[in-house]
Amino acid sequence: MIGDIISFISMIFSVALICIVAYFATRYLGRFGAVSKQKGDTKMRIYERLAIAPNKYLLLVKLGDKWCVLGVSNDRISLITEIDKCQTEEWDFSDNEQNMASFSDILSQIMKNKK
Repeated sequence: MIGDIISFISMIFSVALICIVAYFATRYLGRFGAVSKQKGDTKMRIYERLAIAPNKYLLLVKLGDKWCVLGVSNDRISLITEIDKCQTEEWDFSDNEQNMASFSDILSQIMKNKK
């Protein structure tokens, strides 16, 4: 009887310990893992996105020095074409990058317009 109670308490303690370790491990990986590397030090950048159907998009992506058009759907990503560097020289994305508002700025503008 007492052995069963001790076994039950040790099982509860073990489950609680596993949950605590899992919590801190996921917080550590979220903060310092692969997710944080996507913020600014990546060589890939999406410049334009065009919705062509529900859950289907065309993306204009710069991969290092190459420009690509990708087709994206729920279950696949396809390379449509690569764009020559001479074609991209006339494109100007500097305004788009510098004037891109944050989500909070856009939300505050929407709230002001509703009032």
